[in-house]
Amino acid sequence: MNIVLDACSIINLVNGSVFDTVLSLKGYKFFVGPQVASTECGEPAGTVLQQAITNGQVSLLNDDQITATRFLTLLQQYNLGDGETESLTFSESLGYSICTDDRKARNVSKTVIGNGKVTGSLGLLSKAVQEQKLTASEAFSAYQKMKAAGGFLPEIDLSFFINKPKGNA
Repeated sequence: MNIVLDACSIINLVNGSVFDTVLSLKGYKFFVGPQVASTECGEPAGTVLQQAITNGQVSLLNDDQITATRFLTLLQQYNLGDGETESLTFSESLGYSICTDDRKARNVSKTVIGNGKVTGSLGLLSKAVQEQKLTASEAFSAYQKMKAAGGFLPEIDLSFFINKPKGNA
């Protein structure tokens, strides 16, 4: 599965100390747009992302793969941030899924590319638990770190990661 990461999901995963773990999910390839990679993440997430790009864990997309017209149309129509709009434009244009923790971007993405192609950092953590890369307790601890660092995530408890059926979160 090809997934375009937006800045908020990258920041949350880095703050939860699980970015590398998520990048090791089987059958997943991760992508990021140039704007998200260059200006959206801040520190320390920006440095961690650049290292993942250098290591080949995340692929940097090229602006030539989308049209400026489509980007501007989505930006004007939905009033998302530039990074969320860039991620959505790449996802739509390339037929990829999107990972975003921004509620408005998630809702817009479900409309534009379909509910089955939208996930968030919690969905990726759930997948890591399913693949036994993390225990449910470790995933919940990562979630708590994300929240403590200011991540806007839904209120969940440990049971979210226990016996979770496959799907998007």
